[in-house]
Amino acid sequence: MQELIEAAKSTRAWACYDCGKCTATCPIARVGGHYSPRRHVLATNLGDQRGLVSNGTLFRCLTCSLCDRFCPAEVAYTRLVQKLRELAWREGVEPECPHGGALQSLMRMMARGGTQQDRLGWLTGELKTSPQKGTVFYWTGCTMYYDAFFPEFKLNTLAGSRAAVRLLNRLGVTPVVSPQERCCGHDLLWNGDRQNFELLARHNVKLVADSGAETLVVSCAECLRTWKLDYAPFFEGPPPHAPRGTR
Repeated sequence: MQELIEAAKSTRAWACYDCGKCTATCPIARVGGHYSPRRHVLATNLGDQRGLVSNGTLFRCLTCSLCDRFCPAEVAYTRLVQKLRELAWREGVEPECPHGGALQSLMRMMARGGTQQDRLGWLTGELKTSPQKGTVFYWTGCTMYYDAFFPEFKLNTLAGSRAAVRLLNRLGVTPVVSPQERCCGHDLLWNGDRQNFELLARHNVKLVADSGAETLVVSCAECLRTWKLDYAPFFEGPPPHAPRGTR
């Protein structure tokens, strides 16, 4: 109950006008079914923890933030969903993950450490990188895993990573590409598994800090958002310059 009270305060759920604009703009609600952002806000304000956790709709939200954009009371519904999912996770409720949850399992393995990754196997001889120290850190994300998990789609995401390093080299930069990098934890955070997300966040923030990097270059949009917004509480000193996306 106390957690719901705090969630209502921190997301302004208490200020809900009950006008229904969130539901009217929600792409999930508009295609039918029983999903409604307003119902989640109301249940939070009423302290209905059991209903929120058990009604089966909490993980349908796309977190597209259209409701945040149009809410006249400025309720931060997307952030509320994140908090409610953390609560559901602790109650033993989690979404049905695609691909049998293989990628989520991989993320949790990385969070706990003790596994050896071949993080640098994609680098070719002409690419200049440093495994430990440098002023620029190139964050590769999970590109090598996508190529391994989905060969039938012929994604070749590593071609983009190589192109990013090649571009940095042309600019006279030898970036750090670390064999100790781990998943940023974006999906774990948004599925409610905050414990393993924080393990990844602390490891990754320390890894970049120890490298001496002043600038972080990121190719993945999810990694960019995670580093710029969700990792902010984990910096012990000045963070690297605002992450820069590459194309």
